[in-house]
Amino acid sequence: LQAKEVTMEEICGRDALMVSEWIHGRNDVAAVKKIFKDELLPAVLLFYSQSGEKQGEKVVMELKKWIEINYDQSLSLQQMASSYYLNPDYLSRIFKRLTGKNFVDYVTDIRMRKAKELMAKSNYKNYEVAQKVGYEDYRYFSQIFKRKEGMTIGEYRKAIGQVDLQGEKHRCLNVV
Repeated sequence: LQAKEVTMEEICGRDALMVSEWIHGRNDVAAVKKIFKDELLPAVLLFYSQSGEKQGEKVVMELKKWIEINYDQSLSLQQMASSYYLNPDYLSRIFKRLTGKNFVDYVTDIRMRKAKELMAKSNYKNYEVAQKVGYEDYRYFSQIFKRKEGMTIGEYRKAIGQVDLQGEKHRCLNVV
């Protein structure tokens, strides 16, 4: 409840102090269990079932924004799930359902888009582009690029009008 910033009063109509006194007023374990089983847990479960879908959508929207900004950093689903107090498997399922892609594919697509933007608008060398979009290993980046884009980085650069002259990248001018 703390993670969702919700109070006991909002959930079951009793504030935390009242619930605490109610529990402490019971003399045996069975009576305390009955309070949890019959009163508290059903109210909490109802709250989660009603808010779960909206909360999941909110988390995924926030995650998408965060990835868009931090694509150049090391990103893991486990890390993200932990920061939202969620089970990684649950986050994975709602992320896939709401985006149509699994987490890794989504991050990779963002990184490839950013890499293509860098190649089109700068003279960065290929290994520099790889580093700027979150890949320390250039070979791995080039493999992912080819798999996702259907062409090598060199073929892509040629297709967008860049040629390699003595190790430097230059923009070609389109002359009509």
